[in-house]
Parts: sequence; C-alpha cells; structure tokens
Amino acid sequence: GLVGSEMCRRARRSPGANALAKSGTRSLLTLGVALAGGLVVTHHTVPPTPGPLGVAGIFNVDIGAMLLTGMALAVPCVIGIVFYAQWLDKRYPDFVPRTLNADEVNAALEQYNKEKEQKDLPSLTLSLLPIVVPIVLIFLKAICSTLATIEGWSGLATHPVVQAINFVGSPVIALAISVLLAVYTLVPRMDKHTTAERLEEGLQSAGIILLVTGAGGALGAILRDSGAGQQLAEQVANLPISPILIPFIVATLVRLIQGSGTVAMITAASISAPILAQIPGINMLLAAQAATMGSLFFGYFNDSLFWVVNRMMGVSDVKQQMVVWSVPTTIAWAIGGTGVALINLLFGSGGSWLDPLLPIVVLAAIMLWVRWQAQGIKDKLVVKD
Repeated sequence: GLVGSEMCRRARRSPGANALAKSGTRSLLTLGVALAGGLVVTHHTVPPTPGPLGVAGIFNVDIGAMLLTGMALAVPCVIGIVFYAQWLDKRYPDFVPRTLNADEVNAALEQYNKEKEQKDLPSLTLSLLPIVVPIVLIFLKAICSTLATIEGWSGLATHPVVQAINFVGSPVIALAISVLLAVYTLVPRMDKHTTAERLEEGLQSAGIILLVTGAGGALGAILRDSGAGQQLAEQVANLPISPILIPFIVATLVRLIQGSGTVAMITAASISAPILAQIPGINMLLAAQAATMGSLFFGYFNDSLFWVVNRMMGVSDVKQQMVVWSVPTTIAWAIGGTGVALINLLFGSGGSWLDPLLPIVVLAAIMLWVRWQAQGIKDKLVVKD
C-alpha cells in the first residue's frame, strides 16, 4: 500500500510522467491507472509483500511456488487493467485535468534535476537490492526444493550449498537480509535518528498484520481442536460451489467491508484454511491464491490507495473516482478469480464450470453500472462546456 501510494505520487508529480503523457500517445489518465493497477495487483498477489507472505504461511504452502503462481496470475490481471485504462481514456478523456504544456514540463524538469543534484541519493542498483535479493533467494530455495524431489537427486538436499540456500531462502531470513540491505544503504545518506524513524513507521504498519495473523492462527487452532472445522468442512463440501472459492468469497466480503486488501486476504486465509484442510483433494496453493485474488475487489472510499490515485490525478467527482479506480481493481479481481477457478477445474480438485462464471457475472454487472454512470458524467461535462 505504501509503495503504491509513493509510486502514484511520483507518477503524478514527476515531470517525466507528464512529459510522456504530453508527447506520447497516452494521457495521464491511461498512464496513472495502468501504473497504479500494476502496483496494486503485484502487491496483492506476489510475495514477499506482507499479504501473500502471510497467506502462504497460513495455508502452509511453499513461498517459491506462491511467488511463481502469483506472478503468472498477475500478468493477465494487469493486462486487463491496461486495456481498461486505454478504453477509459478514449471514452472519457475529460476525467483528468489537462497535462502540463512543454514550457511547464521543461521548468519542472529543471527544478527536479536541481533538487536531485542537491540530494545524495542511492544508485539504482542499491535501491533495487532490498527488493530483488529476497525474491532471488526465495526463488533459489524453491528451485532446490523442486530438484531434490526428482528421482536420483534426493541426495541434493544434504549438500552444504543447498542447505545454505535453503537457510537464506526461508522467508524470515530473506526478508531480514532485505531489511539489513535497506538500512545499510540508507544510513550513509540519512542520520541514525531518521533511519530509526523510518523503521518505526514500518513496524507501525506491520502491527495490524501481525495482530490479524495471530488472531487468525488462534481461530484456526480452535476450529481444529474443537472439531468445528470438520463440521464446517462437511457443510462446505455440500455447497453448490467449489470449496476453493470459499477464501475468495470471504476475502471479497472483508475487502468490501473494511478496505484493506492485506487484512482481507489474511482474514480469509485464517478462516478458510482450517476448514479446507479437512476436505480431501483441495489444492492449498490455489486456495491461497484465491484468498489473495479476492482481496482485490472494488477498492473504494475505505481503501487508502483509492484516494491516493484519484487525488494525484486530480479526479474529484465521486462517481468519476469510482470509475477510475474501483473498476480496475474489480477487473483484476474478476480475471484473477476466474483464473484460479479455471486452474482448479483443469488441474486441481475439480469443481463446476459455473465457478469461473461467478466473477465474470459480477464484473459484467459492475461494467453495466459504469457505462450508465459514466454516460451521466459525460453529459454533465458536455453541459459545462
């Protein structure tokens, strides 16, 4: 969330983004929605961001497998958002105020270069290290684990190099290394007091995630030990929908109620994991991805990124704001949910052909509402002109 907020702010204020919008074939509306959409999808689906990382732990699935499937499912979601952003710009170009003219872009670029020279910023390589290193380590661990399961390669697991990779590739160690890299690349450019403040901000944002994860773990233990989980599993198995959609639906409802995608997916995982564990044949990796995809649903007023994206692009009308941001997140939700349901239908525990239709029907209803609302907005803009 914080990463997406900062990137959207930079996309709006950066002279490069405005220059690209001015000189290229795409407006700031297209660029802003596409950029923010890509950020929010990867933040919700690809570890080592806190939500997918917590969900993987709750469902007890391999982080490397979670990373690979998250990336694979994120691609069509982002493509869908990009197509929507292009359509939005063609149909409603007046949603976003005009971009900067050439003189304003040049003046902003000169000011940006002056400020950049005055700041001792880390290089691109140092800036990317805290992000790339944990992903590479987790990915290497996943490769080693996969190779060790191949017949004739079983002795690979005891090799000292592989054991070292498994150690540094575990999520806790990989992320700890990432934090150390971030601290020791920033300390030479920031005083210790400022660095400590940044670390405290990170701990504050992680507090609610730790609380929900801990409470979810306690709930799972109660459901398992009391036998309630088994009873719920039997009821879920008799429902007309695939059990794999349970975390998807729960995450969708929690997201709609309280807004945070991270809390939504972790809550859904905490509730559904002990239930699904009692049902034979359930692919827990797909169940984990179902929880992450459900958390993308219809970001609106209680979603902090909703305000960041719209304010940074200058969109002030409430209906326009929902068309600009609530719909793209729902498109990603529908594509991701459909993808999970199709994979489960073809390679997982089965399910029904109706499962992939559920997200599509909801998306179709929302798109009809968008066309109806947006036409009214367009008529108002014409009247104002």
